[in-house]
Amino acid sequence: MATAQNAPVASAVTNRAASSSAKLEPTATTRCPAANTPKASISVNRLGSRSVSSAIRGAPMIIPTANTVISSPAWGTLTRRSPAISGSRPATKNSVVSIKKVPTASKRGPKLPSRWSAASMNPVFRPVSMTAPRRRPVARAVLAALTIMVIAPLTLTGCTRSADPPPLPPHGVYDHEAAGETSRAEPVPANGTAGALTRPLTEAGWFCAQVRGNADGRSLWCRIGRRDETDTVVPQVAQFLLDREDRLAWAWFPAPAGKEDGQVAAAAASSLTAVWSGAGDRLREEIDDFDRDRRSDTVRRSGEIPRAGWRDEYADYNYSDLNGLVVTARDGSVRRWPFGAEHYATTMSSAVGDLLAGGYDCFYPPQESCNRPQSNGYFRVSLRGDQIVSAGFGIGSLIESGRQRHPLSQEFPHGLTFLTDAVRGAITERLEQCRRTGTGFTGIVAGSVVIIDASRGGVDDDDFAAYFHVQIGAPLAATLPV
Repeated sequence: MATAQNAPVASAVTNRAASSSAKLEPTATTRCPAANTPKASISVNRLGSRSVSSAIRGAPMIIPTANTVISSPAWGTLTRRSPAISGSRPATKNSVVSIKKVPTASKRGPKLPSRWSAASMNPVFRPVSMTAPRRRPVARAVLAALTIMVIAPLTLTGCTRSADPPPLPPHGVYDHEAAGETSRAEPVPANGTAGALTRPLTEAGWFCAQVRGNADGRSLWCRIGRRDETDTVVPQVAQFLLDREDRLAWAWFPAPAGKEDGQVAAAAASSLTAVWSGAGDRLREEIDDFDRDRRSDTVRRSGEIPRAGWRDEYADYNYSDLNGLVVTARDGSVRRWPFGAEHYATTMSSAVGDLLAGGYDCFYPPQESCNRPQSNGYFRVSLRGDQIVSAGFGIGSLIESGRQRHPLSQEFPHGLTFLTDAVRGAITERLEQCRRTGTGFTGIVAGSVVIIDASRGGVDDDDFAAYFHVQIGAPLAATLPV
């Protein structure tokens, strides 16, 4: 157990609030610029957060002895004078004793970071005079605390509080009846806004497809899989929504799991620059500033999720480690977002019986994930109501003497019944080819997005074992999993 060190004070104190003061940066008079001033914002640190005291690990080299604890000093009272010592005399042990001041242990409060700004404001402050008359420590602490409480909200968020991050998905975008929904995946058109957005990504090795559409707009989905040091595929995704006028209305670049700094900025900057001149340069600058501030001690101790927001002539941008980058265009708009999936997927209620027969533990509803302990398998879906929108599962393969020793029917006795008749045969054939060869696949099969990530074990001539992570269909825009 770690042992705290004695504070160098006359006597230890308990249950007393630690006084703290924060350093105010030299600034100028506060002013509120126009509401449309484009400026980055960062999340507000929670003021008053107490920093963690350092502790010594292991047994102490010197056993500290604590001073007497004074938690409730006695009130001054009159003590009855003994007749034997009546008369005038100097103060002795029988006199009234009042404790005027109990020393308190000081604790340094958090510094305000040197760079703070807001989505629409950039106030600064007048320098604090260093020649002010000296005050008693308690008075100085109270004055500093009041100054921070009054001024800090304006310093950190401008003249008004910064807006909350946009919800995912935006409110009400899927609350509508079918509006000419199509769910047959197609290659992204080479021309127009869709081609311009996705071309920089496909040239960098991404896969992109137009996955669904309706009378108001169409949805694009892009993906790239990178292998980490353990040979595990770590996917990165980008989503775009175009309106009926072929304008970009919304985009999302989610933060990949275990991401390296710069992956989101690189993908977003290359895509958006192709349709919005100069947007990529500003985007890189804002995200670089965010990452630099995020690594500071003040932000790490804040207890909040840091985020940044800014605006330019094209869109509003919101960036955080949790959600990545969300872009909402100022001109384009799609009121009813596409949600179709009927071309390739059935319903979960119709598929759960076959999953149970294959050894999966399924408790649907409400669970949307099933496990198969015998083979370390899993099956999970994203749904809209009972309709399956995307499905992912894991399945192994064991090839000995050129023959499959782990047939698909062991896990899916009646085949991939969560797929429609129109696509089931072609997708099953593609999956079995990958399982025979130990290879992966990314593309469109029978109008359906199919992703097969392969992890192949040791090879001995024609014998090998492999495990496959399979995804069929793309989820709805702005929903999880991505």
